Amino acid sequence: MYNQKSFALDKDALEAGIHALDLHPSDPSLLDPMNPQNRSLPEILRTWLTTKSSNTAYREDCVIMPNGRSAKKPVLDELWFAVKLAFIAYACPLFMREIAQNLHQRNHHLTLYMQGVVVQEALRARAHMVQVVRGVPGADLVILNDDNQLAGFYLRTKVRMWDDDGHPTVAAFVDREALRRKVVVGNNNVHVLRHNLRGNEFELFVLFRGVSSDFHGAFHFGAGLKNTQVFRVPEVNLVTQVIRPGGSCVEPLFHFYYALAILDVRLQVYRLLDTLGASGATRILVCGHSMGGGLTTAFAFLCRKERPDLWEKCQFRAVAAPMCCNKVAVTELEDWVQKSNDKMKFLQVINSDDFVNMHHKLAGVDGVNHALRSGASSFVTWALDQHRNIMLHRGKGGLMKNAETLIQMYPEGAAASFVRGVNDSQSKEPDTIASAAVRMRGTALILCKRRMQWRNEYFGRGHMIYLDINMNVLHAHLRSFEDEVFQRFAQKGLLRHNETRLVAMFAKQDQANVGRIVENLKSDRGLNLWEPSRDLILGVMSMLDTIHPASC
Repeated sequence: MYNQKSFALDKDALEAGIHALDLHPSDPSLLDPMNPQNRSLPEILRTWLTTKSSNTAYREDCVIMPNGRSAKKPVLDELWFAVKLAFIAYACPLFMREIAQNLHQRNHHLTLYMQGVVVQEALRARAHMVQVVRGVPGADLVILNDDNQLAGFYLRTKVRMWDDDGHPTVAAFVDREALRRKVVVGNNNVHVLRHNLRGNEFELFVLFRGVSSDFHGAFHFGAGLKNTQVFRVPEVNLVTQVIRPGGSCVEPLFHFYYALAILDVRLQVYRLLDTLGASGATRILVCGHSMGGGLTTAFAFLCRKERPDLWEKCQFRAVAAPMCCNKVAVTELEDWVQKSNDKMKFLQVINSDDFVNMHHKLAGVDGVNHALRSGASSFVTWALDQHRNIMLHRGKGGLMKNAETLIQMYPEGAAASFVRGVNDSQSKEPDTIASAAVRMRGTALILCKRRMQWRNEYFGRGHMIYLDINMNVLHAHLRSFEDEVFQRFAQKGLLRHNETRLVAMFAKQDQANVGRIVENLKSDRGLNLWEPSRDLILGVMSMLDTIHPASC
């Protein structure tokens, strides 16, 4: 979940971006160390492009599980690019103007560059999103530069809601707690893009965003995490759209919130891929971070079932994906991956300290004790580092006294250090891996040990910082907008400004053709919404905040 206080702690790079754009805070001297030569943004960009790539810093810290071999350059290069695309999934359409011309930048450089763009363009991008949601004429087209690398579509689906008797409703629901007692489908955001390569060659991207709205967050976290993979077994068959309470040992099943989300958008994604010329693409790269990573896995399963012609061209990259399906679904998916003979068909990357990726058993009492000791050791490392800084600046106080003060002042930093140790202990035991989402033959799970910055660590940073990309840069801006949309719907209901929206992002020279394409997609019902059956709605309603015993 986005935490404004936590995000404020990670301000170093943001301040650097502000300074580079000559948007100084009240005390510019505070930022002098960030940019001592007072270079302009173009000068900084030129410097970035001539420095040694920071990507190499991770090459010794990423290993392929469960054997622990160091990941090789081709795999790492794919992951660096995939993380960049997962980052773009959080972008508002107006930001695509800058992203389309800077896709070539290294991850760290792109993060800093987009921080500056967000500072400059946040209000304009927000105003455009308001126009998109309200259906203002002209807001459905964003003009890109002629020499851009990307073009395509941004899709935002309508929110639909059902009450406890399975009837559709558009009534106000007041707050997030009330929303949890309803079934919600929609508010899914997907980018379907075309990336031009050399000559007439091109590839297509499908980018699923992560949780940026309480329309998803309410059900992801629920009451006491009851709806998460920590407690719940997968219960929905994506193909038959039937619920199996307690799961199944013989039927491929997915968690209900991933099932509802991917069923909501997959037909539109197929249509947009076809519109962008999927049959002539060199490949279709499907990526996502967090919930988007889970949707990447779910899309891989459904695409093979429903559109095997697209599946043949697809490669899948799941970043920080929670568990979303059972072992039967994984077995079926891994068989397809093996038969494809594509070593890059399905890759996943997780940080060793990412709390969302609870992929490992704790191995009984001994395992719990080992994990706790590892967490305590990591906390002591953090406390010693902070204590040293206090002694250097203040020269007083013992370790224990300062540790207590530090916990009170920086509770999220303390929690982050402890969780890092606990997760590290699990990831070092390959035999304890139990996730149905990652232990797949023919696929690669890459585990990366993130470099820590103890002075500004917070709980959840391990989930948002991946391979030199800070997802918070675009996620925070999108989250603030989505919060406003959520509050308006909560107070006034879903009757107004609640339709599926499609934004085309193309160069000016394509404007006339794109206009006709968008109108055709709308007029021939090519973007029809999927509507769940009443049985599925009632089945999901019966599962909310309840825990059925696992069938196996």
